[in-house]
Amino acid sequence: MRMLLPILLLSHALIAGIQAQPAHPPLLVDDLQSGSPRLLFQIWPRGYALGIYDTVLKDTSLFLNYDKVSRTLYFTADGKAISKVRTAQIRELHFQSPASGQTVLTRVDGIDPREFFQQLSDSAGGLYYILYRRLETHFRRGSYYSNIAMPFTDGYGEYIDTYKYYLVMPGGREYTPVRLKRRSVLDIFGPAADAWLATRGKGEPDEAGLIQLVNQLNTTGSRPLMAANR
Repeated sequence: MRMLLPILLLSHALIAGIQAQPAHPPLLVDDLQSGSPRLLFQIWPRGYALGIYDTVLKDTSLFLNYDKVSRTLYFTADGKAISKVRTAQIRELHFQSPASGQTVLTRVDGIDPREFFQQLSDSAGGLYYILYRRLETHFRRGSYYSNIAMPFTDGYGEYIDTYKYYLVMPGGREYTPVRLKRRSVLDIFGPAADAWLATRGKGEPDEAGLIQLVNQLNTTGSRPLMAANR
Protein backbone atom coordinates (compact mmCIF):
# COMPACT_ATOMS: atom_id res chain seq x y z
CA MET A 1 0.00 0.00 0.00
CA ARG A 2 2.89 2.38 0.60
CA MET A 3 3.78 2.48 -3.09
CA LEU A 4 0.22 3.03 -4.25
CA LEU A 5 -0.09 6.69 -3.27
CA PRO A 6 3.13 7.83 -5.02
CA ILE A 7 2.12 5.92 -8.16
CA LEU A 8 -1.33 7.49 -8.12
CA LEU A 9 0.16 10.94 -7.59
CA LEU A 10 2.57 10.40 -10.45
CA SER A 11 -0.28 9.27 -12.72
CA HIS A 12 -2.40 12.30 -11.86
CA ALA A 13 0.58 14.60 -12.37
CA LEU A 14 1.24 13.03 -15.75
CA ILE A 15 -2.38 13.48 -16.80
CA ALA A 16 -2.42 17.06 -15.57
CA GLY A 17 0.78 17.77 -17.48
CA ILE A 18 -0.78 16.49 -20.70
CA GLN A 19 -4.11 18.25 -20.22
CA ALA A 20 -2.68 21.56 -19.04
CA GLN A 21 -0.10 22.24 -21.71
CA PRO A 22 1.40 25.75 -21.58
CA ALA A 23 -0.23 28.35 -23.80
CA HIS A 24 3.07 28.79 -25.63
CA PRO A 25 6.05 26.41 -25.84
CA PRO A 26 9.26 27.81 -24.34
CA LEU A 27 11.52 29.69 -26.72
CA LEU A 28 14.91 27.96 -26.62
CA VAL A 29 18.35 29.22 -27.62
CA ASP A 30 18.32 26.84 -30.60
CA ASP A 31 15.02 28.38 -31.71
CA LEU A 32 16.50 31.86 -31.52
CA GLN A 33 19.55 30.87 -33.52
CA SER A 34 17.72 28.91 -36.22
CA GLY A 35 14.64 31.12 -36.43
CA SER A 36 11.31 30.64 -34.69
CA PRO A 37 7.82 31.64 -35.90
CA ARG A 38 7.52 33.49 -32.60
CA LEU A 39 10.13 35.95 -33.83
CA LEU A 40 9.24 38.93 -35.98
CA PHE A 41 12.19 38.26 -38.31
CA GLN A 42 13.63 34.95 -39.45
CA ILE A 43 16.83 36.73 -40.53
CA TRP A 44 17.95 39.01 -37.74
CA PRO A 45 18.13 42.69 -38.77
CA ARG A 46 20.02 45.57 -37.25
CA GLY A 47 18.15 48.28 -35.46
CA TYR A 48 17.74 50.41 -32.37
CA ALA A 49 15.26 51.34 -29.65
CA LEU A 50 13.90 54.61 -28.31
CA GLY A 51 13.09 54.73 -24.61
CA ILE A 52 10.03 56.35 -23.07
CA TYR A 53 12.27 59.21 -21.89
CA ASP A 54 13.71 59.74 -25.40
CA THR A 55 16.83 57.73 -24.65
CA VAL A 56 18.39 56.03 -27.69
CA LEU A 57 19.65 52.47 -27.37
CA LYS A 58 21.76 51.86 -30.45
CA ASP A 59 24.81 49.74 -31.22
CA THR A 60 25.63 49.16 -34.87
CA SER A 61 27.43 45.90 -34.03
CA LEU A 62 24.24 44.26 -32.77
CA PHE A 63 21.45 42.37 -34.51
CA LEU A 64 17.96 42.59 -32.99
CA ASN A 65 14.79 40.54 -33.00
CA TYR A 66 11.38 40.75 -31.35
CA ASP A 67 9.36 38.00 -29.69
CA LYS A 68 5.78 38.56 -30.87
CA VAL A 69 4.34 36.60 -27.96
CA SER A 70 6.28 37.77 -24.90
CA ARG A 71 7.13 41.26 -26.30
CA THR A 72 10.77 40.62 -25.51
CA LEU A 73 13.61 42.25 -27.45
CA TYR A 74 16.58 40.00 -28.21
CA PHE A 75 19.99 41.15 -29.34
CA THR A 76 23.22 39.47 -30.36
CA ALA A 77 26.54 40.34 -31.95
CA ASP A 78 27.52 36.90 -33.23
CA GLY A 79 24.31 34.85 -33.34
CA LYS A 80 25.56 32.61 -30.52
CA ALA A 81 25.47 34.68 -27.34
CA ILE A 82 21.92 36.05 -27.20
CA SER A 83 20.63 38.49 -24.59
CA LYS A 84 17.16 39.83 -23.97
CA VAL A 85 15.53 42.90 -22.52
CA ARG A 86 11.94 43.63 -21.55
CA THR A 87 10.26 46.32 -23.60
CA ALA A 88 8.19 48.03 -20.88
CA GLN A 89 10.47 51.09 -20.97
CA ILE A 90 10.73 51.20 -24.77
CA ARG A 91 8.61 53.59 -26.83
CA GLU A 92 9.74 52.64 -30.35
CA LEU A 93 11.58 49.74 -31.97
CA HIS A 94 13.30 50.32 -35.30
CA PHE A 95 14.46 47.43 -37.48
CA GLN A 96 16.31 47.63 -40.78
CA SER A 97 16.03 44.37 -42.69
CA PRO A 98 17.66 43.72 -46.10
CA ALA A 99 14.60 41.63 -47.02
CA SER A 100 11.68 43.77 -45.79
CA GLY A 101 13.22 47.23 -45.41
CA GLN A 102 12.45 49.37 -42.38
CA THR A 103 9.94 48.24 -39.76
CA VAL A 104 8.97 50.55 -36.89
CA LEU A 105 6.92 49.40 -33.91
CA THR A 106 5.57 52.21 -31.77
CA ARG A 107 3.32 52.63 -28.79
CA VAL A 108 0.08 54.55 -29.29
CA ASP A 109 -1.14 55.69 -25.90
CA GLY A 110 -4.57 56.66 -27.19
CA ILE A 111 -5.29 53.09 -28.34
CA ASP A 112 -3.41 50.85 -25.92
CA PRO A 113 -0.13 51.96 -24.27
CA ARG A 114 0.79 48.35 -23.49
CA GLU A 115 1.00 47.29 -27.13
CA PHE A 116 3.21 48.04 -30.12
CA PHE A 117 1.63 49.22 -33.37
CA GLN A 118 2.92 49.70 -36.89
CA GLN A 119 1.95 52.88 -38.73
CA LEU A 120 0.74 52.16 -42.25
CA SER A 121 -0.39 55.52 -43.65
CA ASP A 122 1.85 58.27 -45.01
CA SER A 123 0.87 60.75 -42.36
CA ALA A 124 2.45 62.47 -39.39
CA GLY A 125 1.30 65.14 -36.99
CA GLY A 126 -2.06 66.01 -35.49
CA LEU A 127 -3.72 67.22 -38.71
CA TYR A 128 -3.94 63.82 -40.41
CA TYR A 129 -5.66 60.49 -40.10
CA ILE A 130 -3.20 57.79 -39.13
CA LEU A 131 -3.78 54.13 -39.89
CA TYR A 132 -2.15 51.61 -37.55
CA ARG A 133 -2.13 47.86 -37.36
CA ARG A 134 -1.42 45.63 -34.39
CA LEU A 135 -0.02 42.15 -34.75
CA GLU A 136 -1.52 39.40 -32.61
CA THR A 137 0.25 36.03 -32.49
CA HIS A 138 -1.49 33.02 -31.00
CA PHE A 139 -0.29 29.47 -30.55
CA ARG A 140 -2.71 26.82 -31.76
CA ARG A 141 -1.85 23.62 -29.97
CA GLY A 142 -1.86 20.18 -31.50
CA SER A 143 -4.19 17.52 -30.09
CA TYR A 144 -2.92 15.69 -27.03
CA TYR A 145 -4.04 12.26 -25.93
CA SER A 146 -3.30 10.16 -22.91
CA ASN A 147 -4.09 6.64 -21.80
CA ILE A 148 -2.05 7.24 -18.62
CA ALA A 149 0.67 4.80 -19.61
CA MET A 150 1.44 6.26 -23.05
CA PRO A 151 0.66 9.96 -23.58
CA PHE A 152 1.31 11.26 -27.08
CA THR A 153 0.51 14.18 -29.40
CA ASP A 154 -0.41 14.40 -33.05
CA GLY A 155 1.49 17.64 -33.47
CA TYR A 156 3.19 20.42 -31.54
CA GLY A 157 0.93 23.11 -32.95
CA GLU A 158 1.65 26.30 -34.86
CA TYR A 159 1.76 30.06 -34.45
CA ILE A 160 -0.97 32.07 -36.17
CA ASP A 161 -0.51 35.78 -36.98
CA THR A 162 -3.51 38.09 -37.32
CA TYR A 163 -3.76 41.87 -37.70
CA LYS A 164 -6.15 44.41 -36.23
CA TYR A 165 -6.45 47.89 -37.74
CA TYR A 166 -7.14 51.25 -36.12
CA LEU A 167 -7.78 54.71 -37.54
CA VAL A 168 -6.65 57.61 -35.34
CA MET A 169 -8.50 60.86 -36.00
CA PRO A 170 -6.84 64.25 -36.46
CA GLY A 171 -5.75 65.49 -33.07
CA GLY A 172 -4.79 62.01 -31.91
CA ARG A 173 -7.41 61.82 -29.16
CA GLU A 174 -9.99 59.61 -30.85
CA TYR A 175 -9.79 56.42 -32.83
CA THR A 176 -11.95 53.69 -34.29
CA PRO A 177 -11.18 50.06 -35.14
CA VAL A 178 -11.33 49.25 -38.84
CA ARG A 179 -12.04 45.80 -40.25
CA LEU A 180 -11.18 44.66 -43.75
CA LYS A 181 -14.88 44.46 -44.58
CA ARG A 182 -16.95 46.62 -46.94
CA ARG A 183 -19.50 47.28 -44.20
CA SER A 184 -16.84 48.54 -41.80
CA VAL A 185 -15.29 50.83 -44.41
CA LEU A 186 -18.70 52.29 -45.35
CA ASP A 187 -19.66 52.84 -41.71
CA ILE A 188 -16.49 54.83 -41.10
CA PHE A 189 -15.84 56.64 -44.37
CA GLY A 190 -19.29 56.89 -45.91
CA PRO A 191 -19.52 58.39 -49.44
CA ALA A 192 -15.82 59.22 -49.36
CA ALA A 193 -15.17 55.50 -49.84
CA ASP A 194 -17.62 54.96 -52.71
CA ALA A 195 -15.18 55.49 -55.56
CA TRP A 196 -12.52 53.43 -53.84
CA LEU A 197 -14.90 50.54 -53.14
CA ALA A 198 -16.08 50.64 -56.76
CA THR A 199 -12.57 49.73 -57.86
CA ARG A 200 -12.65 46.66 -55.60
CA GLY A 201 -15.62 45.05 -57.35
CA LYS A 202 -17.60 42.89 -54.93
CA GLY A 203 -14.55 41.68 -53.07
CA GLU A 204 -13.61 42.67 -49.55
CA PRO A 205 -11.05 45.43 -48.98
CA ASP A 206 -7.42 44.52 -48.45
CA GLU A 207 -4.69 46.23 -46.45
CA ALA A 208 -3.01 47.93 -49.41
CA GLY A 209 -6.31 49.43 -50.53
CA LEU A 210 -7.16 50.66 -47.04
CA ILE A 211 -3.79 52.42 -46.85
CA GLN A 212 -4.50 54.02 -50.22
CA LEU A 213 -7.89 55.27 -49.01
CA VAL A 214 -6.50 56.83 -45.81
CA ASN A 215 -3.70 58.54 -47.74
CA GLN A 216 -6.33 59.88 -50.15
CA LEU A 217 -8.38 61.24 -47.24
CA ASN A 218 -5.32 63.03 -45.93
CA THR A 219 -4.83 64.62 -49.35
CA THR A 220 -8.44 65.73 -49.87
CA GLY A 221 -9.29 66.55 -46.26
CA SER A 222 -12.41 64.37 -46.19
CA ARG A 223 -13.71 63.41 -42.75
CA PRO A 224 -14.98 59.91 -41.87
CA LEU A 225 -18.58 59.65 -40.70
CA MET A 226 -17.78 57.67 -37.55
CA ALA A 227 -16.22 60.05 -35.05
CA ALA A 228 -14.44 57.62 -32.76
CA ASN A 229 -14.40 54.61 -30.54
CA ARG A 230 -15.42 55.78 -27.07
